[in-house]
Amino acid sequence: MSYIAILKVNSDTNRVEKFQSFSTQEEAEAHVQKFIGTYPLAYCVAEPNGSSDHWLCDTSSQTIEISELVDPDVYKKKRKAEYPSIADQLDYIYHNGIDGWKATIKVTKDKYPKP
Repeated sequence: MSYIAILKVNSDTNRVEKFQSFSTQEEAEAHVQKFIGTYPLAYCVAEPNGSSDHWLCDTSSQTIEISELVDPDVYKKKRKAEYPSIADQLDYIYHNGIDGWKATIKVTKDKYPKP
């Protein structure tokens, strides 16, 4: 298991802005102590899975969680999974016109809006 020293967190978004990975908890805690004067809210946690772009921090409880809400492309992935195949969409346009197709696609777009 690896550990991270979280040094700086954006107070508006709770996203990690500055961190360092370590192989042991002791190393991470020592790093936090080294920079606690510069980063008074710094703390150490076990490194979560996933990209740091998905980490949300709670400095008061000194925890970290993974959130899909941080990923700006989640809505695209969800939409793509629900859209019919291109062949089916073209067939729909042929039989129902562009306006009919737009109305059908809008249901999915409304279900998964852009952030």
